[in-house]
Amino acid sequence: MTALTAPSPAPSRYRRLGTASLVTGVATLLAAVIGVAVSAATPGAAALGVAALGLGVVAIIAAASLVLGIVAVSLCRPRTIAIRGLGITVATIVALALIVFPPSLWWG
Repeated sequence: MTALTAPSPAPSRYRRLGTASLVTGVATLLAAVIGVAVSAATPGAAALGVAALGLGVVAIIAAASLVLGIVAVSLCRPRTIAIRGLGITVATIVALALIVFPPSLWWG
């Protein structure tokens, strides 16, 4: 096979958008971990306020990351980076939902 007949790889498009999706996915995870750690370290009744504030911040970051991840998956080539960023975001959202609404509350 010569250089003229060899199949060319697919062009890389919007790769930075996929990288941004991965970065915001990791930022969502870090914000959630920091929020839980600060809330756990806060003494007394103030811990509830800190937890609510942290959850609000993480929800805003997660919403932006979710939208960016969906757009990146639809536009980005190759998609693996964008899919990983979206997966990290979705996993963080599910983990936070299970922390806020544990399964013991579902049927109980």
